[in-house]
Amino acid sequence: MKIFQKILGMMLPIALISLFMGSWLTYSLSRQALDLMAERWLGTRLNEAVTMVTQHKEFLRLYGITDIRAGTTKAQFDAALDLKSIQIGDHGYIYLLDETGTVVSHPDLEQVGNNISHYEWVKPMLQKVSGSISYEWLGDTHLGMFAFFKPWGWIIVATDPFDEIYGTMNHAKKYILALAVFGSMGISLLAIILVRRLVIPLQLLVQGTQRVGKGDLDVSIPIKSRDEIGHLSRAFNVMSHNLKQSLGAYKQSEVSLQ
Repeated sequence: MKIFQKILGMMLPIALISLFMGSWLTYSLSRQALDLMAERWLGTRLNEAVTMVTQHKEFLRLYGITDIRAGTTKAQFDAALDLKSIQIGDHGYIYLLDETGTVVSHPDLEQVGNNISHYEWVKPMLQKVSGSISYEWLGDTHLGMFAFFKPWGWIIVATDPFDEIYGTMNHAKKYILALAVFGSMGISLLAIILVRRLVIPLQLLVQGTQRVGKGDLDVSIPIKSRDEIGHLSRAFNVMSHNLKQSLGAYKQSEVSLQ
C-alpha cells in the first residue's frame, strides 16, 4: 500500500468520525437545553394556572361562602373560564381533570365529561402529585406539566404539542445533518490535498534515490518548504552533489595513474 493511501486511510476516518460526533453532540445538547426550557416554560404557565385557581378559592374563603355549594360551583366555573386566557404558544392550553380522571375543562368541549383514566399516561396524574409527562393525545404528541389542587380535587395540566416545542429543533436537525455531510466532503477534499502536498516531496525523494542507485548523479530535488522534508531534500541534493564530485575526482585520479 502506498504511503498516500496509508496516511489518507488514517486521517479520513478520524476526521469524519470527529465531525459526525460533533454534529450529534451539538444536536443532543441543544435538544437537552430545549427540554429544560420547555419544562420551565410549561411549569411557569402551570404555576400561573394554580395561582389563578387559588385566587378563586381564596375569594370564597374571604367571604365565608366556602361551604355554599352554589358559590363553590360558580367559583370553579369562573376559574376554569379564566384558565382559558393563559397563552401557551400557538397550540398549547390548560385543561382540568378531577380525581377520577374525568375531564372537567378542555378547549375541545367534546372532551368535557369524558373519563380518560384508562390511559397509561393519566395514571401518574391520579397519584395526586406534581410532575411532567409526554403522551399521545388527539393525534399529537404532547409535553405536559401537571399539579394537584387539593381543595377542589383538580388536576391542572399545562400542555403543548411536541411539534411546536421542537419544531425549530427538528428543522435545525436537517441543517445539522447537511452540515455534517457537506463538511465531511470538504474535510475529505482538504485531507486529500494536504496528504498529496506531503506525499509528493517524498515521492520525489524516492525517485531521486532510485536514480542515484542507477548511477545518475545529476539528480536535484526541488525544495518547496522549510520543514523536515525540505531539510531532507536539501541534504539529499548535497549528498548527490558530493557523490558526483567524489566520482569525478576518482575518475581523474584513474586517468592520472594511466
